[in-house]
Amino acid sequence: MIDSPSRLPEHLVAASAGRRLILHAMHSVVDWFAFAVWDDGRLIRSLSL
Repeated sequence: MIDSPSRLPEHLVAASAGRRLILHAMHSVVDWFAFAVWDDGRLIRSLSL
């Protein structure tokens, strides 16, 4: 997974056209968590820490 969830490849975002897409990623070894929400292809929220 990329460190910046807002840079999810466009073809994956496009596959959710007309729906809500939620990305959740984490890596417990380095204490990393990220999420992002798109609504009908438009990024609503993104966080990586």
